[in-house]
Amino acid sequence: MNSASAQGRVRLFLEEGEAMARLLVPDLPDARRRAQVDALLRVEALTGSSQPGAVPARAPGLPDALTPQEQRVLALLAQGASNREIATALMIGLTTVKSHVSHLLRKLGVTTRIQAIARARELGLL
Repeated sequence: MNSASAQGRVRLFLEEGEAMARLLVPDLPDARRRAQVDALLRVEALTGSSQPGAVPARAPGLPDALTPQEQRVLALLAQGASNREIATALMIGLTTVKSHVSHLLRKLGVTTRIQAIARARELGLL
């Protein structure tokens, strides 16, 4: 799994969803790998889609559409995830998470995470 995430092939696991999880979870040799699979499935469940070409979320009153990755970050923010937890769940770097959060705040026209979640709910993005 580490080599898959390092090579950007995580999407292959997500696209297979629950069927892949049933194959992977029983045979995982350590807790870290099991946590990675759990994180992948949580992201899939939160976003409702693992398709790489997912449509950006555009809502009335939102000047710039949210990218699929920003939508995943927003969903995890709404669940109360920290930057580190988001980085782990999405298998991206902490700096990348901070960049996505910054873009979300700008696009939603707010200054805090709590305001972002509230605004996203107002716009029907969550």
